[in-house]
Amino acid sequence: MYVTARERQILQRLLNEDQAVTVRDLAVAVQVSERTVHRDLNHVEDILSAFDLSLEKKTGIGIRIRGAPERKKQLELFLLNEPPCEFTPHERQTILLCFLLAQEDAVKLVALADELNVTVATVSHDLTKVEQWLASFSLSLVRKRGYGVKVVGPEAAKRRAMSRLIMENLSEADLLVLLRDQIRKKSAGPVRTVSERLLGYVGKDKLAVAERAVEEIRTQLPYALTDSAYIGLVVHLALALERLQKGEKIVMDAPSLAALQDTREYRIAAKIIDKLRKALDLEVPEAEVGYIAMHLKGAKLREGIGWELEEENFLLASRTKRLIDYVSEQTRVDLHRDPSLFRGLITHLQPAIYRIQKGLRIDNPLLEDIQRDYGDWFALIRTGVERAFPDIPFPEAEIGYLVLHFASSLERLSEPKEIRALIICASGIGTSKMLAAKVKKELQEVQRLHQASFFDLEKINLDDYDVIISTIPLEGFGREYILVHPMLTEDDARKIREAVRKRRPSPVPDRGDFPRIQDREPGEKAGDHRRHVLPFRRVYRLAEIIGTVLEGFQLTVLENPKTVKHALRSACEELHRRGVLRRPEEVAEALLQRHRMRGLGIPGSSLGLFHARSPRVQQPSFTIWSWAEPLSIRAMDDTRTGMNRLLLLLAPENPSNTVLEVLSHISALIIEGDESLAVFESQDQETVASFLGDRFQRFLKDQLDG
Repeated sequence: MYVTARERQILQRLLNEDQAVTVRDLAVAVQVSERTVHRDLNHVEDILSAFDLSLEKKTGIGIRIRGAPERKKQLELFLLNEPPCEFTPHERQTILLCFLLAQEDAVKLVALADELNVTVATVSHDLTKVEQWLASFSLSLVRKRGYGVKVVGPEAAKRRAMSRLIMENLSEADLLVLLRDQIRKKSAGPVRTVSERLLGYVGKDKLAVAERAVEEIRTQLPYALTDSAYIGLVVHLALALERLQKGEKIVMDAPSLAALQDTREYRIAAKIIDKLRKALDLEVPEAEVGYIAMHLKGAKLREGIGWELEEENFLLASRTKRLIDYVSEQTRVDLHRDPSLFRGLITHLQPAIYRIQKGLRIDNPLLEDIQRDYGDWFALIRTGVERAFPDIPFPEAEIGYLVLHFASSLERLSEPKEIRALIICASGIGTSKMLAAKVKKELQEVQRLHQASFFDLEKINLDDYDVIISTIPLEGFGREYILVHPMLTEDDARKIREAVRKRRPSPVPDRGDFPRIQDREPGEKAGDHRRHVLPFRRVYRLAEIIGTVLEGFQLTVLENPKTVKHALRSACEELHRRGVLRRPEEVAEALLQRHRMRGLGIPGSSLGLFHARSPRVQQPSFTIWSWAEPLSIRAMDDTRTGMNRLLLLLAPENPSNTVLEVLSHISALIIEGDESLAVFESQDQETVASFLGDRFQRFLKDQLDG
């Protein structure tokens, strides 16, 4: 089927819009007259009819495509994969970037013109646009008569540009389909489509090896990646392998590498690299491990068990509480009643702030929709962020994501529930939660709404759900589902209502929440009745750890220590006598090392939060050590503070997620508010123990209530 570049542009614009589009808007988009658009629409209708679609035209309103979502998706994939008879200016510029970034030597303008089947003058004009795009990655374009054209800049910047090209021009859903197809099928014939050229950056064998390595290591991650982050990591790794085989290596300065080597992301990156080394018999320098660790630190996460016991996370939690306080005050709604808001924000902000601080781009494809639909919220959150994070310049794209978290929380707190629904969303936490909140708002009957990743589908018992909603097409999916836009249009809501009316909920015992995927027992089959027991087993495991921690809790008064080292040594020796740890001098030294590297004082208090994991620690422990004369230490915000209360959290070297969840909850309690800070500064052991017992009872009840 012959489709011109302009017709493809018109079709893609109409497919991307839920509302009607005027001919004038189309003319502006494709840069031609309205008369020309009217002429092109005749053939556009012929193309649509081949996919059982039609063009709905309304005078004074505009035009839109009518038809089944599945047929629209087929048309999208056809346009993506069908070799074009001619390229649009944007496609030409994308191909030029592909070509130039992959070449180490200068390329003649004539060769580029032949590649695109256009004139040298057209290529020269396109290169001006290409040069502007490259500049945003600190790359330059050298253009000399008789020499040709060449991209100049560091290898890390070239790889970022390559990854960005792929992620900018292919949607997450398209990448899911294309990556699988590229790995499983050998395409015949020349590389002609823009999507094939983009994926041509990396060989199919590299994609397969990279995806296998990521899949093998995925279960070892202390957090779950969103599908988009998973795809991004696979592309990132495959690109690195391709470039390394061509002799192109990353350079990282020693201080930056040393700072990364102490992180969990670096340890995971090292495991991934080790698998790739063995699979391809390839020598990979240490800087590449650091580069992948940076990618992991900036990756979007799926909401998991909670935040790790790290100083930067503790400070982040304190600031996040401040942000929630501000928004609660302005909206007169107690958003602290929604614990998933705090967890979701922490999970989202940790990598987001890392990306901001490292100057990495943050894109939000829904930004315009969010600003249009949540204008008041956008201004409110921006002000809240400026107050809670005054030293971090949040871009508008990031503000947009935070708006989704808060808006969905507000809707979640106010809606009744009845139906069980599953949402499959390839985007981040905020997007999926916003969609979930909108579904609940539109459907008063929604009782349980669970969000899942595309990659976890095979592990989920679909019979647990009455309605399945997805933002991506699910090829070969054996169950009826509803394909929707992430922002949920009126048409989407109507389709969901119809599906709910057709399928009434099947009776199942109310067990508070659907079983978590990671809690499923080895060998347990989907539909196994044991899944009803899992929430109780989880609470039992939590209660066991809480019991151990509370039984071991003591507030001990020390003789005024002369230094922090003396205080730590005294505390560890006493814990050794209680049987909590062995070799107290080793544990004290590990704690002291952390103190030398980072500020551990809690700003605005007399508290210092010290924690460590060590093979010498026998059981999880929380204790408080107090004395009269404060010791000056560095605080978490890099100011100085006087400490005369030492809060000590200890865990074995490789603690279970349950242990981490309990200890993380204690950390969260410390910065719950001024009242909780006052409790932990108290000299009375019973006051602190009573506070901990009360809060842990609420915590366990919340776990059972879902």
